Amino acid sequence: IGNNRGNSWSRKHKEFEFYHQEYSAYSFHEMAMYDLPATINYILQKTGQEQLYYVAYSQGTTTGFIAFSSIPELDRKIKMFFALAPTTTNSHIKTPLVRLFDLPEGLVKCVWLSCAFTELRRSSLYKYKLQLACVSERLMWLLNWISFISNGISLHAENINVSNGFLQSRIDVYLSRYPDSTSLKNLLHWRQKFQAAIRNTLKFGLPVTSQAFLPQATLFVFQTTPPFYEPENMKTPLAAWYGGNDWISVPEDVNITLSRITNLAYKKYIPEFIHFDFIWGMQAYEQVYREILELMEKSA
Repeated sequence: IGNNRGNSWSRKHKEFEFYHQEYSAYSFHEMAMYDLPATINYILQKTGQEQLYYVAYSQGTTTGFIAFSSIPELDRKIKMFFALAPTTTNSHIKTPLVRLFDLPEGLVKCVWLSCAFTELRRSSLYKYKLQLACVSERLMWLLNWISFISNGISLHAENINVSNGFLQSRIDVYLSRYPDSTSLKNLLHWRQKFQAAIRNTLKFGLPVTSQAFLPQATLFVFQTTPPFYEPENMKTPLAAWYGGNDWISVPEDVNITLSRITNLAYKKYIPEFIHFDFIWGMQAYEQVYREILELMEKSA
């Protein structure tokens, strides 16, 4: 199980501390081009295997698409890529949190740097308040829906188990580690992708299908337009699962991504799934995990 750079379990650096500006000079591009290859090569070296399966969720699929389409020798080391709620383009994203991307870049930086929500979440005061909230059923419902409204709303409560107490009994566990930390530049990279898609559609009339896989430009590339990743270069077989009520990995965006994959082995659309259902939903095993295991056995 890999960790994205900068989260609770991946903060060590040979030269910089977590709070240093130099430490945070990364986005999902660096995660894909450096961190993921290092992780995969380390596992293969330790196990003596030539290939492995890659199972990823949300931004983890983003780094997979970038890495495997950009580094052919890494692509050959993946036996199959399992993508849960694949996220590469956010042209149709519906979460209300996307309104943060409408703010000027300077204001986004001020909001991000001043709120320090991740460290606040770690404080004893926050945990004390969370314990109090867990006592109250009404507050628990409020926490549930604040969390889920940003990721999509399911009309079928049994799928996310709000009605039978699953979330009420586990919300303290989920919120103790979610949301986790990332860098400002990672946030700005996603903001750049979102704004570029909207700008190209409104100003130039470019088709949405040409707006996927946009890497960071202004921080690393000295040109007026950002370069595109090329998912067609990925040769590893892909199996994908996506939800109809997902407000982050929206079906329209997933279909854009899948249309550019040259080796699509399997895909499944689950109408009732929201973004969290792939990791927390009680139907995740039957709808997703069991099928992953079956595909692994068939390709073994």
